[in-house]
Amino acid sequence: MEKKGAKGMGWQAWAAWILLLPLALMSLLSIFRAPTNILWLLSVGVIEWGHWLVLVVGVGCFLARGATFSHGLWGIGIVTGLLLLSPWMRASVLGRELPKAFEKAWGKQPPLHVQGAFGQERPLMLGRLWGVGSPKVRVRREEVTVGDGKKLPLEIYRRVDVTGVQPLVVVIHGGAWKRGDIHQLPAVNHYLAARGFTVASITYRLAPKYQFPAQRDDVEHTIRWLQSKAKEFQFDPQKLVLLGRSAGAHLALLVGYRGAIKGVRGVVDLYGPTDMNWSWGHPSNPWVISTPGTLGEFLGGTPKKKKAAYDAASPLYLVQKNVPPTLMIHGFRDELVSYKQSRRLAKKLQEHGVKHFLLEIPWASHGCEANLFGPSGQMYLYALERFLRVVALEKEQKKK
Repeated sequence: MEKKGAKGMGWQAWAAWILLLPLALMSLLSIFRAPTNILWLLSVGVIEWGHWLVLVVGVGCFLARGATFSHGLWGIGIVTGLLLLSPWMRASVLGRELPKAFEKAWGKQPPLHVQGAFGQERPLMLGRLWGVGSPKVRVRREEVTVGDGKKLPLEIYRRVDVTGVQPLVVVIHGGAWKRGDIHQLPAVNHYLAARGFTVASITYRLAPKYQFPAQRDDVEHTIRWLQSKAKEFQFDPQKLVLLGRSAGAHLALLVGYRGAIKGVRGVVDLYGPTDMNWSWGHPSNPWVISTPGTLGEFLGGTPKKKKAAYDAASPLYLVQKNVPPTLMIHGFRDELVSYKQSRRLAKKLQEHGVKHFLLEIPWASHGCEANLFGPSGQMYLYALERFLRVVALEKEQKKK
């Protein structure tokens, strides 16, 4: 019989309350926008790793058995578990629609089969909930010297047991142009290297010490340096794909659309801002991020004082018919960069006849691909693999 405490509840009941009540409050972040920066970070964990938290809920419910308020505790546990699993439920719906939508935009794209490295064959694969194994990938550290003599690090990822020339995916980190580095969310770098791509993770000088166009120029300079080393690093300098997240996505779009770098076959935009003037006029929740402060540090002032910089830093204004094909991925409840940024870019690309695909993830927030095998991460990998096949491998596949 359960030992009673001072108020008639045993230690197991207290433990159940301690486990279930915080999880119940956290689970609300799976359906409501985060009101502060810390809660936004927590929401990414709740949404993309919720299946792990459900196990903790199960422990709480087990401890609640036989307690005075067991039915109430079980009710809280059931509701909490359903909220934590709600992204997966919504992912199952999107997963049924995604293949048809992608086929309509790009044609039917079969999975890319690579020996020893299993890809994202379907938008949602429950067998990947806990991750997957991967062939060994070698990471090579390099440095490149930019504008003012500053040395910037970069890393080259390549599968150990392969030889020959591969396409290059250039990964550009986010961080509001003032933080972040080449080690940001490296799982996708390993994943793509295992899947037959050479990957370069690069950085740039950070605001506010360095303001635009330093960041754009650093990315372009680094890519040119990489192209000069193409033979050494074993990649095709005319088969580049730029992949960025947040501020890095903005830079990827900017560099890809400017046309100063030859050989860019496609751009992958993960929830990046596309119009600096629109961003200023439609700021995010200041408790999550200060949009005016961030833009001011990056561009040197307000749109009124720095109009030329705001215009030059807006990829939306560079869209024309010959810009590279673009894959956009954006969470509908993104608290830092509005999903409308990607919608406006998609509309502009459509007007100019540029091949593109916008994957909107209804339940996802900023940083939604942090867990590659979570509900958002799997959707991302499905679209990414097929996009890379089209823009970087399609000709080779046809030749075969």
